[in-house]
Amino acid sequence: MARGEDRAAVMAEIVNLNRARKAKAKADAGKAAEANRAKFGRSKVERDAAAADKARRDALLDGAKREEDPTATLPVIPDLIRDP
Repeated sequence: MARGEDRAAVMAEIVNLNRARKAKAKADAGKAAEANRAKFGRSKVERDAAAADKARRDALLDGAKREEDPTATLPVIPDLIRDP
């Protein structure tokens, strides 16, 4: 073997450490996002059921509201600030 061939066989691949660090951070963030989706995520059926339940509760609450008496008068609050 020639002397140059030995060096080529021994040399390792050059790695950009900044790029490797960013790739590792991106992979870690992806794993955290996947864990959060599993922990906090809801399926479309669950979201639709929750929205329907909220709409039902809101309709029930709106139906139970009392109408305001149009003849009722508001209390008169005297002016506390007087012109000099």
